[in-house]
Amino acid sequence: MMSLAQNKVLPIYDPIQLIGVITQISGQTSSEYTVLCDGKPWRCTRAASCLLQPSLGDTVLISGPDPKRVYLLAVIEQANPAQAILPFTGQLTIESQQLHLQAQQGHWQINELLYSGEKVTARVKISQLLGKAYELVVERLSVMSRNSTKLVSEVDKTRAGRVDIQAEKSARVHSAFTTVTAKELVKVDGKQIHMG
Repeated sequence: MMSLAQNKVLPIYDPIQLIGVITQISGQTSSEYTVLCDGKPWRCTRAASCLLQPSLGDTVLISGPDPKRVYLLAVIEQANPAQAILPFTGQLTIESQQLHLQAQQGHWQINELLYSGEKVTARVKISQLLGKAYELVVERLSVMSRNSTKLVSEVDKTRAGRVDIQAEKSARVHSAFTTVTAKELVKVDGKQIHMG
């Protein structure tokens, strides 16, 4: 014999799909929204498929199987189109054969960056690098420049198997104290040699 609880009929709801405006954002991760649709407020959470972070005043699409399970599916119109945020928690992976980014300004803030690839080509008018330490380890280094200036406030050291310096017009070494030493031979060769 069936009990009264077993004979209880569950309410049947029509699926919900409405467009409204966000009037409130709450939750620890700002993932709970109150959306006003035709004068009625709806509580909903952002669906994983809604990549654009909703903001107050945005016109959004909400949907769900019943009033207790309503999700914010998409941002239809932004209240502030000048700013868009794509929030992701955890690890994000983007896979593509070709990636193209275009912007007037860009700002990256990454605590640690590891890049691995075959080739890097950059065409810029001005390049600036500011940091406390800079290390470069390569098998071969080639630098071609019309003018080059290096300012070192303390110590500049070069350690090499051989050092070859060649200037087409003139070479000048000047300091308060200059020392040239060799274990076996010091050679000075020229049409004229002036000392003193």
